[in-house]
Amino acid sequence: TQIAIGVVPFGTGNDFSRALGWGGAAPAKLVGVDNVDMKRHVGCWLKAELKPYDVWQVEVKTQARGSTSSGGDFKFVHDAKKKSATPEDKGRHNINPDGDALKMGKLFINYFSFGFDPRVALGMEKKRTKSRTGNLIRYAWEGVKKQTCRAPPKVTEFLRSVTIVGGQDQREVLFGDDAEEPKFNGSPSEVMVLNCLTFAGGRDLWGWSKTKKATTSDSAPLKDAAQDFGDGKVELLTYSRMGFGMDVALPCCRGRGARMFQGPAQKEQALTFEFKDYKKPRNEGRVYMEIDGEAFVCCHPDSVKIQLYKQIKVLYNGDDPWPTPSC
Repeated sequence: TQIAIGVVPFGTGNDFSRALGWGGAAPAKLVGVDNVDMKRHVGCWLKAELKPYDVWQVEVKTQARGSTSSGGDFKFVHDAKKKSATPEDKGRHNINPDGDALKMGKLFINYFSFGFDPRVALGMEKKRTKSRTGNLIRYAWEGVKKQTCRAPPKVTEFLRSVTIVGGQDQREVLFGDDAEEPKFNGSPSEVMVLNCLTFAGGRDLWGWSKTKKATTSDSAPLKDAAQDFGDGKVELLTYSRMGFGMDVALPCCRGRGARMFQGPAQKEQALTFEFKDYKKPRNEGRVYMEIDGEAFVCCHPDSVKIQLYKQIKVLYNGDDPWPTPSC
């Protein structure tokens, strides 16, 4: 807790770096002649503001083996194909038996999602290149394919409920199957849990999605709810597959998402998703998920639980010393 995290953006989207004010691309010169550039960067780091940044824990649990025809499983891309988790995958992603089920436990700082975008990301992963530009082009191509050729299922086909559990309020239903529980407005294909202020290389999905409400809930409106990566809250959005594609690929048509929730209000509370016994021919109960840019398949998911894990200190820069190329 005494160490502050700084960032030099050498990735693809670099949203963590963008949110902290360090831009979307690394500086052209990191060291320079006689360390001139390095000295300038160090000066910026020393002047940066210390801010808290939330770290969230996500727990993904499959259905118990025996409750479905094939049991739960996790799949990742190996040799350009989706394959069951290897021992290395299980170690890296903290996948362990939980009775007759499997459970993955990971941390995230940017986002967790399931539905359309993770399926696009997994398709890109099969053909990942060594070029940032090549990966962006491949991502766009996979998005077009999934939009037109093999449309993903609607969230309501596999999602049973979304609730806040724990704390003094015990249980609050944000979406549910029962007649009296809130329902989605429209037919979303994507659910996103955001902590970072930007997504996919600078897209302000929460900020753009002010006008639409995700469910029929009579809860307080979220139109004026601002994001803060250190407030102990996440933001929950839904998207149709067409709306998500337009927000990411065509920012001029932005604002297609629908706000659903901001919270939890208490540290002891958890955001929980419960899933149906989802069955389709040759589908294996697959639900596509993504944690901070790492896409995978959860076969026959039972539940997802998201809870605040801790806060870290980060270096926040209000001046942005490195030019950020346009999106």
